[in-house]
Amino acid sequence: VKARYYTNNHFDINSFQSAHIPYTDEGYAAITTAMLRSIYRPKKSQFKVLVLDCDNTLWQGVVGEKGTKGINVSDTFKAFQTLVLSLKQKGVLLTLCSKNEENDVWDAIENNHDMMIKREDIAAAKINWHRKSDNIHSLAEELNLGLDSFIFIDDDLVQCAEV
Repeated sequence: VKARYYTNNHFDINSFQSAHIPYTDEGYAAITTAMLRSIYRPKKSQFKVLVLDCDNTLWQGVVGEKGTKGINVSDTFKAFQTLVLSLKQKGVLLTLCSKNEENDVWDAIENNHDMMIKREDIAAAKINWHRKSDNIHSLAEELNLGLDSFIFIDDDLVQCAEV
């Protein structure tokens, strides 16, 4: 337990000698955390849907301002897209939720040669100017899945807070 959950002082010699209680409150908290995580993790359902923003998440730049050729899919963004595609191979549905013009996003995905993710990788998309939380609700209805199976990734903290 100590290797996974660092504690400054997990053993209490005085309480051990007087009452055979070997651990401090901090030690018991670490043990309990380790036990609960080992029990809960196998039963916890994994997420089924990955909701992705586009600008500055799948690529660097704003496609509506710079166009398909103006966005940058650097090695960092390629690595992220590779990770996303590996999740798709494991059965996770990929969706888009972006405040953009829809044609701009599809143009970037289909015509930027550096993009790893392709249109056929996307199970559903909401690309418009509506609130992202509303769009995610709409994606859940469209896919007939509960919101508890969704994970949302966006570079904009305001959008994350809104969702």
